[in-house]
Amino acid sequence: MEKILVMDIGGTNVRCGAFGVEHEAQLLETYELSTEKLGSLQGLIRGLKDRLPKNENFGAAIIGVAGPVYRGRTRPPNIPFEIRLKELREGLQIHDVALLNDMVLYASFCLFSPEEGFISINKRPRKRGSLCIMAPGTGFGVAFVLWLSKDHYKIVPSEGGHSPFPFREGEESYLRYLKEQGIEASYDTVVSGKGIKRLYGFLNGKELRSEDISEVLSEQKMLSYAFSRFLGRAARHLALTYLPYGGLFLGGGVLMKNPHLVLDSEFRSEFRDSQKMKGLLRKIPLWLINNPQATLWGGAWLYLNSKKNPLI
Repeated sequence: MEKILVMDIGGTNVRCGAFGVEHEAQLLETYELSTEKLGSLQGLIRGLKDRLPKNENFGAAIIGVAGPVYRGRTRPPNIPFEIRLKELREGLQIHDVALLNDMVLYASFCLFSPEEGFISINKRPRKRGSLCIMAPGTGFGVAFVLWLSKDHYKIVPSEGGHSPFPFREGEESYLRYLKEQGIEASYDTVVSGKGIKRLYGFLNGKELRSEDISEVLSEQKMLSYAFSRFLGRAARHLALTYLPYGGLFLGGGVLMKNPHLVLDSEFRSEFRDSQKMKGLLRKIPLWLINNPQATLWGGAWLYLNSKKNPLI
């Protein structure tokens, strides 16, 4: 059985999984590191080598990173160091290494996972068609999966999370607050873990620690209500942009820890709030990704299917 390493480098944590792959994938072991404490790419490599079993030979590595990858390198907006494919290959001593946008791994999970990996938000059946994935975490990740024919798909990563966020009438004071803080109002800065902390600061006049987000969301109804509305607006924008009749999938650390943000009625109400396209929006299945290891499994399944059906 061949062994591969799958890695998801996010703005907060680095998650790794060692898989055995043959006809199927088997998760053998997982590892987690703090992105902030690593400090550099060399720190990342050292941290991994300290955690991985000695003398372990991996045939390949699939590495997803929260940022745009161009010609084997990326400088992610929420990670304090550049990541380069050549140095990863040399440092990990793995010849076959793929460096990808992390949303490609999420997209692969959505394509291949059985239905128990998801929770239905609007009770629409899963069906064949193009997909869209949004993942609010440290930032706001987006990807699109184009349905070509039968079982053939193409995964298209995106940096659409850095597009301007569409505030509405009545929300001008929050937009002014962000501008006064020197924050560009984008999906990445508004619909994310950082966005929750900023919204809390606006509503309460004080800072919120990351570790207190879930507790505060359960206590402060106004905060939870407003952020659910922002999530619904982001989902509606993606649904109308990509028409993902195969499903719009929602993941990311924020929703993994706080699923009520999209399972409550405020999210669905905002998602359907369109004078001309309400009927179309009702047809799009909405799914919450319910597996904390989704990107790791997505990377393993991507590797298994890469030879017979290239997705990227």
